[in-house]
Amino acid sequence: MPISSAFLYSRVLNSFLSLTGILISLYSVFIEVKKGLDKNYVAFCDIDDLFACSKVFSSKFGKGFGLVAPYLGEDHVLNQPNAVYGTLLYAALLVLSQVKRNWAAKLQLGLVILANCATPYLAYLLYKVIKAVCVLCVAIYIVNALLLGVALWRVSALGPVGKRRRNGYRKKSSKKDQ
Repeated sequence: MPISSAFLYSRVLNSFLSLTGILISLYSVFIEVKKGLDKNYVAFCDIDDLFACSKVFSSKFGKGFGLVAPYLGEDHVLNQPNAVYGTLLYAALLVLSQVKRNWAAKLQLGLVILANCATPYLAYLLYKVIKAVCVLCVAIYIVNALLLGVALWRVSALGPVGKRRRNGYRKKSSKKDQ
């Protein structure tokens, strides 16, 4: 597949997945805010005691990944809902997916790897500590895994570092080069 096609497909897939991540994260923030204002609010993902997004979002692990408050305090500026961090991550990934440069692809891959490293920790908290299943959280885990695949594909399409053109992508091989 030519580089321009690989970039186009990866850009479209990255954009779709990043927008999906943004929408899921924004809806998660909405649920947290709405639940804070109205204790009787029931989100569509609050199906029963086991499948309960609100239970997960309102737990101590729903803000700052459960790590900020114990070390920096409940009122610290970094102790934001996890979905706020997700929204920022997916917005950054959306912007990076539009940049046809080697550094952007590598930064995107690094961010997606970081997000996927957090997934086992968050999944453990869901199932073992909070003892609930968050449909939105599981959807985010799937989005992260798919983004990892696309980011790896994009970086591999760039080829070896030494043979880059100014735009960050390999020069198309001509019949004369073969």
